[in-house]
This record gives sequence, structure tokens and C-alpha cells, in this order.
Amino acid sequence: MKNILLFCTLIVFGFTCGQEKIFGNGDPFEQADVVPQYIGKSSFKKDLFDNINFSKLASDRDYFTNVEFIIEKDGSMSAIKSSGDDKGFNAEVLRAFKTINIKWKAAENEGKLVGYHVATSVSKSVVPRGTGNPEKLFGRKKMDTKKLYQTVEQLPYYPKGLESFKKLILNEGGVFIEGYTFTADFIIETDGTLSDVKIYGDDQRKNEAIKEAVQKQSVKWFPAKVEGQNVRFRFPVKF
Repeated sequence: MKNILLFCTLIVFGFTCGQEKIFGNGDPFEQADVVPQYIGKSSFKKDLFDNINFSKLASDRDYFTNVEFIIEKDGSMSAIKSSGDDKGFNAEVLRAFKTINIKWKAAENEGKLVGYHVATSVSKSVVPRGTGNPEKLFGRKKMDTKKLYQTVEQLPYYPKGLESFKKLILNEGGVFIEGYTFTADFIIETDGTLSDVKIYGDDQRKNEAIKEAVQKQSVKWFPAKVEGQNVRFRFPVKF
């Protein structure tokens, strides 16, 4: 008899805005101080699997669908979507979702109840391929927005390129700093603004003028990222 394996795997999901991916830093969240908790007698995935009618599916082929839903502030599930190649399997997974009437304990962020977006997958395979982590539905706890990170996965960058930033500062300083060698060192905040600007060079008067030029620039940087989330990062630029 052929074995049927059911498994769910976490899919990292991001909303897109231009070229930047936003990983749940707004409501609905995908990282929060306290993730939602299922309050049924068994696990959520077990309840979901128990409600899927696999007898409707062919026994000699694999099925796969991506599932998204939002756990609302009141613990209910909404905006449930199932997107896979087989419309019948998509519909059956959606039907199974809607039979689960148990509410969740909602996510919390900064002491407030928030909506929480979940993206996962549901599949049936003829040949067993392992179960992965059946309980992992949620993203990791959000990054500390006040911490100054020393190492990051993605460095910050200026929208028009680093050379454009250098040119802007040199033009602002004009002939007063022409040919001057210095390093501008500053923190790029999570919103892309600059803070704690420091200038290292041999001429204090020129350093002060350059510091003012850096502080005056209004174009926001794309901040550094760790696990898809914006973090604070000190960034030195040599001129």
C-alpha cells in the first residue's frame, strides 16, 4: 500500500514595495513580541489535517498548495487563501480551514493585541519525504530596534549609490574641503535617517563643516537588515 505523507513547511513570506521586502513590521505582523497561540486540545496542524478529506484526491500523485491567513486581534482567522496547481486540492484545504472554529490567543506587540500573518504550505506526497518541523508556523521574535548591530546580513546603502552620497557631501563643502582626506562615520537608523555623525580628519574646522553637511542631507538610506528586518548600524565612509 502506498504511503501518504502529509506535511507543512514554513514559507518565508514578504510584502513587496518597490525593490524592498517588508517582513511583517506592521499590522498584520509576521514577527511580534508574543506570537499567536492555538488553544485547541491538539495542535493546529493536526486539527487541519484531520479535517482534510483525502479520499477525494488521487492516490497516485502529489499535491501541494501555499496557504496564507491572518490571525486577527480577536483570535479568529481571516483572509484565508490557498494557491496551488490543483484547484480541487486548494478548495479542500480551504474547506478544512473553515471547519476549525477554535479561536487563537492573538499576537501581542509592544503590549497591544495585533493581527498576525501566517504563510505555510500543505502537501500530500506518494513517497514519504520527511515531516520537517510540524509546529513551526511563525516567524522569529522581532529584532531589538534600539540595539546597534555590529554585524548584519545586508549592509545599508544609499538610494543613488555611495559615490552619489560622497559627491553630495563634497559639493556641499565646496572648495573649503577640496582635496581633504577624512572619514564620515554615522549611525543609519531603522527608518533610514542618520544620527551620531562623527568626522575623523586632521582639521577640526573642516570636520565641523563636513559634519554639518552630512547632517543636512535629507535623502534616506536603505537601512541594514538582519533576518529581513531593519536594524541600526554604524557605517563609516572614507573620502
